[in-house]
Amino acid sequence: MVGGFEYTLVGIADTQMDLGLLMEYHYDDRKRGATTPFDDDTFVGLRLTLNDMASTEFLAGVVMDNGSSGTISFVEASTRVGESIKLSVEARFYDNLPSFDPLSAVEQDDHILLNVAWYF
Repeated sequence: MVGGFEYTLVGIADTQMDLGLLMEYHYDDRKRGATTPFDDDTFVGLRLTLNDMASTEFLAGVVMDNGSSGTISFVEASTRVGESIKLSVEARFYDNLPSFDPLSAVEQDDHILLNVAWYF
């Protein structure tokens, strides 16, 4: 089961920017027998949309395991450059994942991805 919400603050600080507040709860009653690593986890995040001509957006959040101190943090951002190029960056960080967590195999695999897309 996953449930959550996003509440958007429109026109923050008297600008054209919007700020979304996000929260989700993930639950699987199979606990360690679950087929997903998100058996009892809480996600909180922020989405900032600049509402500019370049469609600039930022998304950041953290998934916290409620049964341990494990966390998965991420940041995503994108913007257009001109009419045919889009730049995106994505970063993921894994921390304190317990050995029984299905994601513990990737705990040392933090990554940052930069993507440049050209549309023609």
